[in-house]
Amino acid sequence: MSMKSEKYKSKSAMMKHEKSEGSKERKMEYGKSAKHPGFKAVQKKIAKKSGVGMKAAGAILASASRGASAAAKKKNPRLKRVK
Repeated sequence: MSMKSEKYKSKSAMMKHEKSEGSKERKMEYGKSAKHPGFKAVQKKIAKKSGVGMKAAGAILASASRGASAAAKKKNPRLKRVK
């Protein structure tokens, strides 16, 4: 389960944790909706957890979005827009 004040040693450690999170943990963090919380909300979460600025968090999010699976892009077509 994620804690609001988590800090990660590296980007890969954070990504590994995010992938291992279950749907219950995601619902606790983002609310009851199964929809994507939005890129700005995720960017803010990354900035808070990693202790980096919003611009760096945006770069981390963009990098992760580019590497998203086909299934993820099918669920959220806006991932295709990330350049």
